[in-house]
Amino acid sequence: DDDTTSSTGTSTTAADTTASGSITVGSESLSGTYVTSCDTTWIALLIALETAPSDTKAMKSALVVTGDTAFSQETYLYSDTSCSTKTWTNKEGNTNVVIGDASGSDYKVTYASSTITLSPGNSTAETFFEAWYKTLGVTVDLTVGMDTTYGAGDDTYKNLINDTSTTFKMGSGSKSDYPSSVSTTEYTKQ
Repeated sequence: DDDTTSSTGTSTTAADTTASGSITVGSESLSGTYVTSCDTTWIALLIALETAPSDTKAMKSALVVTGDTAFSQETYLYSDTSCSTKTWTNKEGNTNVVIGDASGSDYKVTYASSTITLSPGNSTAETFFEAWYKTLGVTVDLTVGMDTTYGAGDDTYKNLINDTSTTFKMGSGSKSDYPSSVSTTEYTKQ
C-alpha cells in the first residue's frame, strides 16, 4: 500500500521471527509467539479477489513479540489444507508500541508501522506478489527462500488488543481512530 515507501529491499535467508521481550497489557504480559489455527474458510474468496496465488489452500496468522515496545504481525499462506507447506510469509514489523487505557476488557494500543518483510516459498508466490504489488504502484524484487525487507513509512496506528495468559485478540488498526472492538479471531500462545 501507500505506506511501503522503499522499493530497494534488504534480503536475508528466510527465517522464523525470534521472540524477545514482553509488553505489559493491564495485569497480563504479552510475550512470545501467538498463532491462529489453520484456516481454509476464506481462501476461495481471496483467490477470486486476486489477493492470493492460485495454489493457496490455507492460511495462518501470528503475532510475535520482538521487544518491550515492538511486535511483528505475520500472515502465512500454504499450498495444503493442513498448513504444512508454506508458500508465502508477510511480516509487518511494528515499533514504538504504547499500551493505553482500558476499553472494556480490551486495551488501546498505538504503534508505528516500521518495516514489511516479504518471503515467497515458491515461484508461484514470487511471481504473483511481485505483480500484485505492481498494481499498487510499488515495485518489489523478491527471491524464493529469502526474506526481503522494506521500509513501511513509520505511520502511527491505533488499535485494540485483548490478552490473557494463553490467548490474544486484536482489532483492525487505523491511522484515524480506534476500532470499536477486537476481532473474533483468536491467537493461541505457543
